[in-house]
Amino acid sequence: MKILFLCLILISLGHTKTWNGSNSPYKLIKDLNTDFNLLPLKGAVAADTKLWPSYYWPYKRGGVGYRWGIDQNTYALDLLQKDDLLGLSRQEISQLSPIEKLDLINDNYKLSLTQGARKFSNPNAQDWNGICHGMAAASLHYPEPQIKTIINQDGLTIDLFTSDIKALLGYYYVLKQDEKVTQIGKRCFFNSRIMTRLPACKDVNAGAFHLLLANQIGLKKKSFLMDLERYKEVWNHGIVKFESEVIAQQHKRVKIRTRIYFPKTIEPHLAPIVGSSLDYIDSKIYTYWLELDDDSHITGGSWVSFERPDFIWYQEKLELSEDFKKLAELLF
Repeated sequence: MKILFLCLILISLGHTKTWNGSNSPYKLIKDLNTDFNLLPLKGAVAADTKLWPSYYWPYKRGGVGYRWGIDQNTYALDLLQKDDLLGLSRQEISQLSPIEKLDLINDNYKLSLTQGARKFSNPNAQDWNGICHGMAAASLHYPEPQIKTIINQDGLTIDLFTSDIKALLGYYYVLKQDEKVTQIGKRCFFNSRIMTRLPACKDVNAGAFHLLLANQIGLKKKSFLMDLERYKEVWNHGIVKFESEVIAQQHKRVKIRTRIYFPKTIEPHLAPIVGSSLDYIDSKIYTYWLELDDDSHITGGSWVSFERPDFIWYQEKLELSEDFKKLAELLF
């Protein structure tokens, strides 16, 4: 009888999955509404917020130094000299990498930005290593870029395609990746399922996850960022929409199935994607329990689905500074 009583206590404690400090949704939203009965079960970002799909500029291909127009990795090439650059045709300039184009816009023939970007390139990097975190953060704050043409002081005509400008915005946010950032949950640095017992590989807390969806997207119509892969690989995306449904209920517990929607990772492209006929939105489904108190306020949660986000985060809009100031001219 004592053993049975102990088991019941442990089961009860297992159901009570409150969040710890690193998982607190209050880190992102101070005026959090936790009343389950008052929270929407679906929502989307504001109509004028159009998060865009993007390439993740893998380090294996040279990062933002990748000459995607001709599929050439710049880390394997010598830097072009000023005379070489001045002798390029408009077509040849259009095939340079995004970061080389920014150097030319800045009349920087020493290609200092290109040299700096090479620190982020590595032919031996894992396939998933890239700048998806910068791309996702930039997509929160800027409209999808249009194709732009700039003529620099030496008369070079520089065509920047949509993916070029996206890459430069994303790279800027990578350089400033520690500024004005809020993170909920910790990153899991392991691939093995054996490591699922580690706290960083079990969060984000499911209750915090649901509250952030319902408050930030459902009530405030704003997005946030999420690493969609539970383990070592990191794939960051901005969330644009969610749809939840109650699939079971118990005393002070509610079982939820939620589908989230986010822009896909795509190959580099010439023109804007948002608003076109191309399908650029993907989705994932998660299942979890929410724990409620006597007044139906969400106090925590636990995951049912094995898949879950690794961590949630948000980066505030940054002022474009230094060598990236001219990016502002390319956005409107």
